[in-house]
Amino acid sequence: MMFFLVSIAPYFFSQGKDELFYYTNNDSLLGVKDSNGHIIIPAQFRDAQMGRIENGTLIEEPLIFFFSHHKESCPEPHAVGFMYDRKGNFLFHPFWFDNGTDDFSEGLMRFVKNGKIGFADKRGTIVIPAQYDFADSFRYGYTEVCQDCYWHKTDDEHSIVTGGQWWVIDKKGQTVKPSDKKSHESDIEINGKFYPNPFIYNQNEEEILDFFRRQEKELSALYYGQFSNQKKNNYRKLYFEIVDKVEGQQGFYEIYTYDDEYYRINDFTFLVDNQGKLIYHVDFYGKKTKFSHWKKFEAQIINQKIN
Repeated sequence: MMFFLVSIAPYFFSQGKDELFYYTNNDSLLGVKDSNGHIIIPAQFRDAQMGRIENGTLIEEPLIFFFSHHKESCPEPHAVGFMYDRKGNFLFHPFWFDNGTDDFSEGLMRFVKNGKIGFADKRGTIVIPAQYDFADSFRYGYTEVCQDCYWHKTDDEHSIVTGGQWWVIDKKGQTVKPSDKKSHESDIEINGKFYPNPFIYNQNEEEILDFFRRQEKELSALYYGQFSNQKKNNYRKLYFEIVDKVEGQQGFYEIYTYDDEYYRINDFTFLVDNQGKLIYHVDFYGKKTKFSHWKKFEAQIINQKIN
């Protein structure tokens, strides 16, 4: 059975009266019911998002994904499965990536409609309509898209996208033109070109990020210390950016950590409430750990390696 592991973990959903559960029918097909037993999504699917699902399993995620329908296959090219919201509305077919669904990157997931690629957020809202022949995942606020490009098979198992016209867009879908020279101190360099820094914050958000910036050298040592047996020379520049604002009973900011080439460091993802008081580390599976506890544990691992 296949697995669907993306960052739509339970911390993005505040449980309330709309508790939902998977259920199975006599044919072992999966569907969704609410706490009153009302059918939200009829039982018509073989596989759900986390592999083994039992009758009555609580659904904590804001989006509900099924891999395979018992009668029909996914009608879109380079897509897989069926995504629903918690009201039972079909939303889209996620883009197929790396033997599974596309992961959320900076709060956005690729989906396919009428053979074109667009982006949706973790609430299922279409942020950028499906209009590109191909689009890469977002990286530090930007991504590359193309028209008139096509898939070229390189061997029996792999294909690449080639040809066409390519350009860069931001998370609003607006075209961003690079420059050959740095025109502002905050410009970022990607592939030899310079782009405006895409992240703009208010005072409260800057103060939240300052918490991490003040600890940049320590966090850099924790990360790069994994790859070195030396106590020194583990420092490299890190960037901390708010990539998503999570709604709910208590709003949270999702914060990514990037290296000095603006690549995301997957193991360094954090959640901070909008008051800057509750600070968590979040692992790949969505498990939260208090930042101070996580940092202490990571430091112990590094010290054991060095000693």
